[in-house]
Amino acid sequence: MGELGPDESLYTATVGASSRRNEPLIMAERKLRVKLRDGFRCTQCGGTDQLRVHHTKGTRSHRPNSLATVCLDCHNAAHNYRTSRPNGEPDAMKVASPVRREG
Repeated sequence: MGELGPDESLYTATVGASSRRNEPLIMAERKLRVKLRDGFRCTQCGGTDQLRVHHTKGTRSHRPNSLATVCLDCHNAAHNYRTSRPNGEPDAMKVASPVRREG
């Protein structure tokens, strides 16, 4: 630990703390702290796969009490994202097929 605290790689190498969206480290750390608080489980269904941190009171508040850990399915449901067509087939916009290169 240096004078300014732990090295940044501690957070970026830890589960849930990444800067894929070029977000400030403080937000990545906050999201990790929320996941730790929630035991790395979805607060809606208890799942442990594909976890996200959801803003429960809109994106203007980044306070930990306004954030909750949810799985991808519960996050999509919270935002009313459609993942399938009414007849049960996967939504074409959500399921991409691989690009084929002609040789």
